[in-house]
Amino acid sequence: MKKTWRNICFLLLAVLILAGYPQITHAAVSEAYGDYTVYNVTEYGADPTGAQACDAAISSALRAARKNSGKKLLYFPAGSYTVHGTVKLASRMVLAADEQTVVTGTGSKLINLTGASGAVIDGGTWRGRAGSTVISGNSGSDIRLLNMNVESGLNGIKLRATTAYLENVTISKSTSIGMGLSGQCQVTAKDCKILNNGSGYPKQGLGHGVGVYEKSVFNISDSQLNGNRECGISVKNGTAFVTNCKLYNNGRHGLGTALVCNVTMTNCDIYKNGLKDKHDGVILVGGSKGTFTNCKFRANAATGLLVNDSNTRAVIKKCIFKNNKAHNIYSENLKSGKVSLVIDSCSFYKCKTSDSVRIHVNKKSAYSLKIKGKNKYYKVKPKYTFWIKNKLTYKK
Repeated sequence: MKKTWRNICFLLLAVLILAGYPQITHAAVSEAYGDYTVYNVTEYGADPTGAQACDAAISSALRAARKNSGKKLLYFPAGSYTVHGTVKLASRMVLAADEQTVVTGTGSKLINLTGASGAVIDGGTWRGRAGSTVISGNSGSDIRLLNMNVESGLNGIKLRATTAYLENVTISKSTSIGMGLSGQCQVTAKDCKILNNGSGYPKQGLGHGVGVYEKSVFNISDSQLNGNRECGISVKNGTAFVTNCKLYNNGRHGLGTALVCNVTMTNCDIYKNGLKDKHDGVILVGGSKGTFTNCKFRANAATGLLVNDSNTRAVIKKCIFKNNKAHNIYSENLKSGKVSLVIDSCSFYKCKTSDSVRIHVNKKSAYSLKIKGKNKYYKVKPKYTFWIKNKLTYKK
């Protein structure tokens, strides 16, 4: 009898604890935000089956949170939720969800981070509809997106003039672009997957995994970008640092540039890109500058690395070029100025054309080629060819 009463007491105690303190079942969220006041949307009337929209419940929870000047967390426990409007986060607020939670937005924008400096979104799957943006933000700083999936919609994440950090985020199935950065954004991403975006190209947008525009800076590491309709990363008048990443099976380029850009790639594997449209692993154009160190360019549909246009410069060190269909490196400048290549301690394997590195210019002074270190050539002959006005003038 004593044992039975003891079990009953333990059960009652557990019920009281659960009733008094909303529990975050996502272990990582619970550990990270133990000192936050939790506003559980289901306690304000949200339907966790998704049958009814939960906009009113979210509004009630946010109103209650605004009265609290301390640390506050808006929480979606495990379940499916439908949102017709937009969830607008305040500065330094946390939006957390169980790892099994799916929140589907039916409006034009699911989450608005504009001005929400210090805000955090952690956990869950956030899903848009056709024509919508899942997460949007303008003029915010120190925003963190963690341990989450962003799916569908026209745009997955769209940020302007924002500083943000992403970790363990998957961005997929957006019909225009997975993540677009503009207006001098500064974004760092780690352990992310950006895949299968851009299916609506060209009618519905850009078709890229990530777009880095208008002097934005994007630093990504330990991530993969694959299956995007156009480029894995598109840089236009921006800067990209890409480290320990895999860029593969993208329809156009693993990484592509336009206008004047700065690109640094280190320890990256760039392979099987351009298969839909017979394009290249990486394309550096328009007066851009690129540094490539310890990278692999493999089995791309056309050229491993394409370096084009006047004043474009590439430094290529300790890279491997193998099984690219057309050329390992192709450089063309039919305008004024000069295209510059530095090739240092690289390995070249045979490609479809006999020459491994082809330089095609309109006059003798339109290129600069420096060969440094110990480069290795496997069944490659000639190693380099120079074409002036479509005539082969030199080979080595």
